[in-house]
Amino acid sequence: MKNVLFLFLVFFSSSIVGQSNSEVAKQFKFDNETAEEEVTIVVEPNTKFLSFQFQGQIESGELKITIKDPKNKKEGGFQLKSKSSKTTSSMSSSGGTSSSSSSTNSSTSSNSNSNSNSNSSDGHTYSFSSTSSDNGKTSGSMNKQIENPLAGEWKVVIQTLKVNGKAALIIGQSK
Repeated sequence: MKNVLFLFLVFFSSSIVGQSNSEVAKQFKFDNETAEEEVTIVVEPNTKFLSFQFQGQIESGELKITIKDPKNKKEGGFQLKSKSSKTTSSMSSSGGTSSSSSSTNSSTSSNSNSNSNSNSSDGHTYSFSSTSSDNGKTSGSMNKQIENPLAGEWKVVIQTLKVNGKAALIIGQSK
């Protein structure tokens, strides 16, 4: 199951490559780590779309990913907490009145919880989903597209608190 999540990012990445003028793709592996890391991408003037895809799977700890525009304004992000940390997931999006936060709450027969959300507002489109299981593993993904983004240096901040797991991100822009 965990490999399927990362294959999705690879597939999605290959569909963006033909459309992107610039792309950043990174994978992270965490071994009980508490850290903060930034990934930047320079958005050129007259860029039509800026897209972010995040995928994470953790066994313990908390993983938080935040998008910041060139004015350092939060433009969305998501957070995963393992079951041992009261499994929750949340997603937020700026650039309109859209915002959501949720706890995993719908059970399936395999003793896992999942939730998903999607929205579109003011040229910002996003979707989010997460799943947690009784064995403490939590996974989630977020996709966000911004129409006519601000030109300049955008940042993605990855924060971990005692995380065991992995994450991947793809940021692309197209004119």
